[in-house]
Amino acid sequence: MRISRNIFMLCTGSITFFSFTGSNAPVPFRQVLDEKKITMKIIPTGTFEGNSINLQVTNISGGLLNVELPRGTTFVPDDSNEQTLVMPDQQVFVLGKSETKMININAFCTEANDNCPSLQSTFTISNTQNSSLQKLVHYLDSAKVNDIGLIQSGIWCVTDSESVSDISGDEETAGALRKYVCSLTGQKETWYNTKEYITTNEENQIVRVPDEVKGTIEFHSDDDVELQGKIVDATGRVLFQNPNKTHCEAGDITFDFELKVQGWKPGTYAVVYTSSTGKEMLRQEFTI
Repeated sequence: MRISRNIFMLCTGSITFFSFTGSNAPVPFRQVLDEKKITMKIIPTGTFEGNSINLQVTNISGGLLNVELPRGTTFVPDDSNEQTLVMPDQQVFVLGKSETKMININAFCTEANDNCPSLQSTFTISNTQNSSLQKLVHYLDSAKVNDIGLIQSGIWCVTDSESVSDISGDEETAGALRKYVCSLTGQKETWYNTKEYITTNEENQIVRVPDEVKGTIEFHSDDDVELQGKIVDATGRVLFQNPNKTHCEAGDITFDFELKVQGWKPGTYAVVYTSSTGKEMLRQEFTI
């Protein structure tokens, strides 16, 4: 009888434990807001990527709250000329009775051609209805993509159909992200990527300045060849010609390409390699 009583007590303890755990599972932010268990104030920091939102939250429920802000939460501006921001990660936080917390939110721009939010911007909170964007933010978490530039470029590729060549950074992480974004958007992988600086002008518009094009050139030659490279624009006009020639043995030829393009006009360009006889051996287009 003593053994049976001990087993019964252990089972009872287990039931109590799981019941307690379930009752304290995080509740979606939208739910506790709609149920008027919290009040909130959305405070922009005046930036369009990274720590762009501070969320001041107060518990008015009379009890403890365990709250979840899900991935894909959006901050929609009252001014339609400004950015809608999306939160790519999840945040869970606990609020004690009558407690106020300031939650720092990493949120990113989803409209490349709209203005950066200002310190005076006002927002409402929502959830993205873009299924591709929702898939992307889950990928960013599972792949542990933390680089702000990579996150922003990936989001613009999904929301604004920007080129995957803009996804530039650590090649292992950036390459995997480019492939995933191509699978979401139907874009073709590019042979190059474009490093760019992102800033804002006096009108608070987002300005993207291409700085460098980098990639890997690959082709096959049946014979030994001396190559000379040049850069041409869409009309065929030569913008730059490398005075040096490179001797390559027959077979598969691979080499790195790198070109500074700061100040160049937007458009399509090509890197062209010719043999010593003037025969065009390779033409690779790129866009900035």
